[in-house]
Amino acid sequence: MCTAFEWLIQDAQHHAVRKVVGQQALFEANKKEVEKETNMLFDSWMDITTIEQYVKLAMQTVRDKIGAFQEWKQEQEKNAAGKDCDEDEGFDDGEDDEGVEDGVEGAGEEVDEGFEDEMLEEVKWMQQIQREVLRFCITLLDHPLQDNEYQSPIISGLAVLMIKGDKGWHDAEDFTTKYSAVIKLAQLMVVQEAYKQRQEQIRAYQSEMTEVKARNKATSYYRLVKQFVAQFTTMAHSGCNPTPMQWIYQTCLYGFKIQYTTPAARKIQWI
Repeated sequence: MCTAFEWLIQDAQHHAVRKVVGQQALFEANKKEVEKETNMLFDSWMDITTIEQYVKLAMQTVRDKIGAFQEWKQEQEKNAAGKDCDEDEGFDDGEDDEGVEDGVEGAGEEVDEGFEDEMLEEVKWMQQIQREVLRFCITLLDHPLQDNEYQSPIISGLAVLMIKGDKGWHDAEDFTTKYSAVIKLAQLMVVQEAYKQRQEQIRAYQSEMTEVKARNKATSYYRLVKQFVAQFTTMAHSGCNPTPMQWIYQTCLYGFKIQYTTPAARKIQWI
């Protein structure tokens, strides 16, 4: 799960750039309010150390939900294995051992081809896992808050991380960085979901028309990003319920206010 999420982030970084999704989509991804324009592009760049830290934070935040995801993954693997066994048991090529010697001569080539096929299957499986992880992230973000914000797995997970054992809560400067990380990942996942949906639409349309026509017919990255941003990564608007991202924005802003307006402790440090 951690590996899949780390690869997903790295993959998303390559897609959340101007030459892939366009400048306007990146402006849209960086919005915090639907009606308020932003003058900064969303910057997807992160070094590997930052990615590893963000993955660790994300896993800690939704650890209770990861168990359910792992159970689903194991069930899928079990079903796939069972299907393969059924096919093997029912397979009969109707041939005897006359071609065994001929088969030995080409064994090396078959091993190479088998290894390549196995690698392709692994890559395909990892891509499928990454797609499910992305859907999982989008589902967590698309969770309108009503009576109790702690019904959101993201918010309740972050709240647990802020508990400092039996000594109360962590300081403001400790949790604002974590909230900033969640915001960055949420914006990155929005752009990645838009990329995936457009590519899936293009592939579907290509069965009926040329690639050029399919690209023209598929929903643009900008429109998809705009839709997702308005739906679950901006402040509540037009009578909609707030989302976890609104809570995170407000709490993060409050944390920064505490951090920069609280007088520093009067200490002298000798170096």
